[in-house]
Amino acid sequence: YGAVIRSCIDQASWKIAFQLYEEMISRGIEPTTKIYNQLIAVCGAGQQYGKAMELFREMDEKGIQRDAGTYVSAINACRAEQDFDHALELARESEQQGFGLEIATANSLMQVAMEGGWW
Repeated sequence: YGAVIRSCIDQASWKIAFQLYEEMISRGIEPTTKIYNQLIAVCGAGQQYGKAMELFREMDEKGIQRDAGTYVSAINACRAEQDFDHALELARESEQQGFGLEIATANSLMQVAMEGGWW
């Protein structure tokens, strides 16, 4: 499932990605951090900011560990709404979780800032 969901990112095919996600769940396959990261990324690519943030929160609800990639995907999703404040909040949270401000996180944050007119 992961490879197919990942392929949806370039096409911004979030509806197909969610169909696959639902199929996984119906078959009793628990999504991993990597699957969530890919789903959040495809939501961002498809301008589905709300869905991306729902998935981000769902990870906590289901006890699924976030990683640095989760934060990069979530920050990138903020671009859809040009929500620099939330992107900055996510970057700070990423640091607090011990991931530091990785290059990918910093790049994502700068893209949100530039596209939102903050920079």
